[in-house]
Amino acid sequence: MGRQTFDLVVVGAGLAGLAATATAVAASGGARVALVHAGLGTFVYGAGGVADLGGVAADHPAVRDFRALVDAAGVPYDGDLGQSQLLPTILGTLLPVNLAPRSLWNGRVRSGTRAAVVGIAGLSAFDADFVAERLNRLACGCCYQARRIELPRQDGLPHSVLELANRFDRDPAFRQTLAEQLRRVAADYDVVLIPAILGQWSDAGQMAELETAVGCPVAEMATLPPSVAGLRLSNRLLAHLRGQGVDIFGGYPVTALEVENARCRGVHVATPGHARHFAASAVILASGPHSANLLPGWSGDQDSRRRPLDHQGRFLADNLYLAGALADPEARHGGNGRAIVGGHGAALAAFEREDDHATH
Repeated sequence: MGRQTFDLVVVGAGLAGLAATATAVAASGGARVALVHAGLGTFVYGAGGVADLGGVAADHPAVRDFRALVDAAGVPYDGDLGQSQLLPTILGTLLPVNLAPRSLWNGRVRSGTRAAVVGIAGLSAFDADFVAERLNRLACGCCYQARRIELPRQDGLPHSVLELANRFDRDPAFRQTLAEQLRRVAADYDVVLIPAILGQWSDAGQMAELETAVGCPVAEMATLPPSVAGLRLSNRLLAHLRGQGVDIFGGYPVTALEVENARCRGVHVATPGHARHFAASAVILASGPHSANLLPGWSGDQDSRRRPLDHQGRFLADNLYLAGALADPEARHGGNGRAIVGGHGAALAAFEREDDHATH
């Protein structure tokens, strides 16, 4: 069995796990951190909008650090925690958010806005006429008009959002064609709304170049899962953390925690060929509610430092911490803000504990 040793192992790559990992890197002063995940976080089903922080103040360190993280990763967020805004969806509904990736935030409802809802010929997942009609009923004071563009197909096959996103990433000629097509319909509008197809790896600089070429803001609407906007956010955050020295092991489920004498010694990971064991000074479990099966004897409760408690009120391990939907069920249903705050708090608790031991 392969064995590696880390100061901290974070399990789960949702917003809670990503926030915990980033906070740990910043707070630990060079500690060796590993992020292990079986798959991408559930936020890729949406687009990473933040609407619920559980009453946390706008200047909370978790919020400040998260915004610094997404800026550094090239996927900046816009918005204000003190004021909710409405974002259009591909179902023609309006989604309340406080913070969202800039490419989605551009489409927020603002009185007097004239918006072109742009469909793409051959893309069946998006009906511009339906979306525009629905938004005109819901967004009073705004005008939405359906438009249509043609993009070259690959091998004559129908478009898909992932295929278009991949072409946006790798093909400058495709990006130029898209910009030209959008510019053709943008002249009479304040903003252009399109399905989320602007690359799985694109950054703020590429988005700004597109808008300059189009001549007005371009706003994405999250498509059916997995959302390109969510995939982009996940890809860029993981790449940024890897660049910060985090060891990332993706696609491998954690099968067990090694807990002995109220200490978590590490995690067992189902890697191909042979299982591996990652020894750790601390572990953060942020892999969703299904991870409760890794905590035999857990009462479902936690202490003030986010450590899981048994039915007698004793922590299962003094160096094991919970974050995300496992610790906060509300983070499972649109509570991305709560997940961010929870991941941040779990990382601080983990390294506070290490600091406490170092002084005794």
